[in-house]
Order: sequence, then structure tokens, then C-alpha cells
Amino acid sequence: MLNIESRLILNRLICGLTLLARYANFKKVSNMIKVERDRIFRKLLISGRPYFIKIDTTNQCDAGCAYCSRDNIAYPSGEMGLDNFKKVIDINKDYAFMVALHFTGEPLLNEGIYDMINYAHLNKIATYLSSNFQHFKKEDACRIVSSGLDLLTVSIDGASQETYRRYRQKGELAGIFQNIQAVINAKRELKVSWPTVNLQFLVMDHNEHEIPGIKNIAKDLGVDTLELKPLGLCPINKYLLPKNPKYIRRAYRKTDMKRKPCWWLWSSLVVLWNAEVVPCCSPYRKIDIESCMGNIIEEDIIKIRNSNIPVKLRRQFLEGIMAGEEGCVKCPIPYGNMLGHTV
Repeated sequence: MLNIESRLILNRLICGLTLLARYANFKKVSNMIKVERDRIFRKLLISGRPYFIKIDTTNQCDAGCAYCSRDNIAYPSGEMGLDNFKKVIDINKDYAFMVALHFTGEPLLNEGIYDMINYAHLNKIATYLSSNFQHFKKEDACRIVSSGLDLLTVSIDGASQETYRRYRQKGELAGIFQNIQAVINAKRELKVSWPTVNLQFLVMDHNEHEIPGIKNIAKDLGVDTLELKPLGLCPINKYLLPKNPKYIRRAYRKTDMKRKPCWWLWSSLVVLWNAEVVPCCSPYRKIDIESCMGNIIEEDIIKIRNSNIPVKLRRQFLEGIMAGEEGCVKCPIPYGNMLGHTV
């Protein structure tokens, strides 16, 4: 039987291949091959453009999650406007397969989010949104479905209000379930299969007893997938690890696991709300002015991807001297490939 990580990787592989078939064209495939060639041959300088982009449409959030990695954000608060979002998409539309519209904040706090999704969709880019769904309005159910969104992940780490509040200290679970049901109903009314609705359950010590309950809830709601997700790697997470070893990430169980070169530094890009670019998606790397590599609207994207910061990180990975890079050492994804990253 597949373990928790293998199941997630398989599910993400199937989803990725489905979206690849939906949005692929010659130019995008050629670019992906070029990027992956540079990654496989461990080139310090990259000739291709990112085929996966994460955009921090807003870095604002009021969910009040315990042990939130937002403590590492030493960056001004704000949200991306639709005009700048369109510019980012226009720059990348011929090369990017997918854009994720979330990073450090709650994307639904940006009032332009549905227009952003629709613009990316009209430009033949797959869209992915992860949300706590606390700020979703049931009357927007048809709007989010008709926006063209491909993937929707709703993060719920409890099957009861009491357990939910242990980690996500704000929000009403019953209301979130009603919001999810509204989206499912809208899909049925509009007779569409997109977006794929994924219920994500981060397995921890205090909620693993509710796994049977969340499975029943997912079935009753009619979501497309339920994702039981293992915790990432950071010191405080060790106190939250579930007792059942099958729900624990293998990186916690293996003491001799070597960190591999991160695919993100070759294949992907993170764009902050003001169009500044940072080197990776890890929430454990401090995000401040000094960590920015350039502005994607104002500067050439190839030049940004081959600037001092990313080249330094690639070199450190390849030469095996990661001890000095705290963010990379603490990264929750030590596996070095796209499928492992999706876990």
C-alpha cells in the first residue's frame, strides 16, 4: 500500500498531466524541456523561463494560525492590483503552464482575485488557489466556478470546531463547510467539472483522531479529493507530529536523508504583491527587501533568474555547502523534484 507521501505524489502527478494536456502547446513544452535540461545538467545559468509561477496576490491574512511562518515576513503589507497582475501574466503567458495565486496571505482578501483568475485562464494558463475559505461569500460561488479556476484547495485541519480552532484560531468551521457546499452546488448547476475541489487536512497530533470524521465530511460534501497532508519540516512542528507513523513525512523518519538540489531554483518563480521576485517558495526563508532579486515588470526575467541570489543558491546546492543557508536547511521539501515539492 502506498504511504501518505506516495499517494499525494501520485494524485498530483495525475492532476499535473491532466492540466498539461489541457494547456500544452509547442512553445510551452519546448521551454519546459529547456528548463529541465538545465536542471538535470545542473547549470548555474538558466536559458529558459519559469513554467510554474506563484504570485502573492496579497500578503495579508487574519486566520490566526498557530505557529504561522508569517513571522519570517519583514516586508510591507499590500496587495497586487489587477493591472500589475495582467502585466505579470503577459510576460509569462507564452511559457507558464500554471500560476498559483497564493503565497503568504489569504488570496480571497484581494477583491480582484476572480478577475485575476479569469485573466490567467483566458491566456491559457492553469490556475490554482489555496484558501482557508473564511472570507468566501456564498453568493460568489458561481463567480469562482465561472472564473476558469482549475484547482481549489480549502485548508481545514479539523472535523470539529474545537479541533479546528486548535490550529486555525479564527473562523467558523460550519460556515466554511457551507461555502464549500456552495461551490459544489454551483459546479452542478453550471454543469462543469472545474475547478477540482480539494479538501486539505494537515495531520497533527491533536487532530489525527478525526481522520475518519473528515473522510465522511469530504464524502458528504462531494469534494473531488481529500488530501491528508504530512507536516513540513521546521523545529516547532516536531511537537505537532501525529502518533501514527504512516502520517509522518519520511524526512522526519530518516536521519541520513541528503538534501537534493531544489527544482524551484530552476523551474519556478515567486512574485510578491508589488512584482518583486524572491528566490523560492519556502515560508521559512526570511522575506525582506534584501531577499528580492528584481522587479518582474521592470526588469528582464532571464536576467532576474540569473542574478546573484539564485546563482549563489544553485551553486551552494550543487557544491553541498547548504549549512550556511538557514532557509534552505529548514525547507519542508528536501526532495529536490517537482513531484516531491507538491507534497
